[in-house]
Order: sequence, then C-alpha cells, then structure tokens
Amino acid sequence: MQLAVALLAMAWTARSDVDCFDVQYSADTVTTSAGNQLVEIALLDEMHFEFDVVINSFPTDWVSVFHCGSTDSIRTPGFWLHPESDVAGHQFEGFHISFSTLSNTNAWINPGPELVTGQSYHVELDVTQSSFVVTIDGVVRYEHTAYAAHNLYDSLPCYSGDPWYDAADVVITNLVISSPAECSFQTCWD
Repeated sequence: MQLAVALLAMAWTARSDVDCFDVQYSADTVTTSAGNQLVEIALLDEMHFEFDVVINSFPTDWVSVFHCGSTDSIRTPGFWLHPESDVAGHQFEGFHISFSTLSNTNAWINPGPELVTGQSYHVELDVTQSSFVVTIDGVVRYEHTAYAAHNLYDSLPCYSGDPWYDAADVVITNLVISSPAECSFQTCWD
C-alpha cells in the first residue's frame, strides 16, 4: 500500500503542469447574431476564454464576434472584426480584442496576424488581475504581465454577437469559458 501511495504521489508531482479549471460554459458550436446571449458567467480574478473560429467574410464596419458584458463599455472580454482585419501591418490587423480594466473600459489590442476567410483560428485569452495573454493557433501573440486590474461580477452576460454591433459572419466552435478551481488529486488526475 505504501508503495502504491508513493507511486501515485510521484505521478501527481510529475503532473504539476496540470491546471484545474471550473468550466462555467462550453459549447460545441454557436451561431453569431446581434444580441445572441449564450450564458451569464461570474467574472473572477482569473479567467480563461477559448474558442475556434472560422471567418466567412470580412465586414464593411466593426462587427462583434464574442463579448461578455452587460453594456458596450463592459468588455470583459470583447472580440471584434474590422474591415482591415485581413490587412497585414494595418492598425486593426487580426482580431480586435478588448478587456476592460478599472481605469480603462476600452483597453484594446490587435495582436495579429492578418486574418483570412475560410481558415480556422484557435483563440485563447488568459487574464488575471495583473496579466493578459492572447494565444492564437498556439503562438503567444500578446503578453502583458503588468496589466491593470479588472472589476469582478457575480453575473455577466456573454454573447456570440453582442447587442451593440452587427454580428460577425463567423462560425465559433469549441467555446470554453473557465476559471481556476481548487486542484485536488481527484479532480486533476481524472
């Protein structure tokens, strides 16, 4: 028995790279339309947002891909496309991503790369009270390790196509919204 416990402890230690998360929401496929509310989430100190997206066409004006917030000025986070999201080197190249802070409701970046229609992009956003990391297709495109703190919310709506902009002509799959959980041997081992 002691040998089994020791072996399990060694295996647990070897899995120290495992993160445990409480999944607040997940969906295989979601459609985008203006005001398409998917869920209400708790916005906590640490959050993880992840999805795959295929762009069918580029807009002639700003369009919403995904947005959590009860108003346009609460962007925790917000993802948009711009008519020049497909232009390399343009100010709005790639996804336009905003995450409101205590001091700036429209803190935004366009981390690139330029986007093309028909290609699937895997997008991840990890945010804490002091960091903001955007990963696209497995490449960290933006990392800010002194990011300003954000508000916490008990209940915040998330949309695939927010009510304040036209919806992007995209298909979102494998959407996951999660937050860290207490990691126990059982929850992380399974």
